[in-house]
Amino acid sequence: MEWQIPKDTYFNLDLLNRTYMNAKKHRQIILQELQHYIDCAMPGMDKELHSLNLNTKKDFMLDFVEKFWHRDKIVNMTEAEFTEVFTAWAKEKGYRPGKGKAAKIYAIAKSCIPYYPANPTVKTILQCIVDKLSGVNRTLVTIVTQMIEEAKKLPEYQIVREMPGVGDPLAARSFGSAGDIRRFKNSKALVAYAGIDSPPDESGDFSSTHRHITKKGSKVFRDTGYEIMMALRAQKRTWEKVRKNPDVYDYMLRKEAEGKPPKVAKIAALNKFLRIIYARIKELYDNMALAERAKTKTRSKTRAKTKVTA
Repeated sequence: MEWQIPKDTYFNLDLLNRTYMNAKKHRQIILQELQHYIDCAMPGMDKELHSLNLNTKKDFMLDFVEKFWHRDKIVNMTEAEFTEVFTAWAKEKGYRPGKGKAAKIYAIAKSCIPYYPANPTVKTILQCIVDKLSGVNRTLVTIVTQMIEEAKKLPEYQIVREMPGVGDPLAARSFGSAGDIRRFKNSKALVAYAGIDSPPDESGDFSSTHRHITKKGSKVFRDTGYEIMMALRAQKRTWEKVRKNPDVYDYMLRKEAEGKPPKVAKIAALNKFLRIIYARIKELYDNMALAERAKTKTRSKTRAKTKVTA
């Protein structure tokens, strides 16, 4: 009997991923509201503030704006005083920005001209935005944590997790959007499901020389794959995962060196990534099936010998 995955695993991942995508859309609306506030209270500061990181479960932008909610809260201190306060706050929150980060933030605050005044009404509005965004952040973290727990039940999880650019959240989300990869008859079908395959280059009297991807597959799966490629491209050749498995990373760099736009190079690398993943997962399950058949055959022989002896 071939080993079977608990039947609810892929269903649960799909359901969690749909809920995650809905919450993410809601978060984007609130995040735009917060970014508008930043533009009015401390213009230009968003360049130094990164948002929610699902790996660390921290939101630097949200935490920073809640503490230093207006440009005046920064410039009312000297640069040395702000650096001291900022460093202590960062340490308390679990961040590790150095003095250079504090200097950049102070310089932006010093040079910007805010539209919103630093009064209680503005502070109340900010607190409402912070409360809304904090709630959605907690929802996203809860969903992703549950997705990771479900995804770890899959034998192929570790294969995907060990690929460069793939952390626990992205690995779990990839299974939530792709489902059971074994249902695709070959790697081309998986690539087509992602919608990154090329359409036919000829149709009747039409012949194309510049073809775009079809985008006929799952947008969620395609977007998740693109996030993986962005994370991979941000790494260096010396990164341990890249050193152990450099194929996709080197392929992306080679495409860029050929003059391909960065986005095109990432899509080409994602195509290669999916083909590698498909081949490795198929090999994994083929080996598991062979091992299971061998065990069954051994048990049958053992039972047969027992009957003869009896």
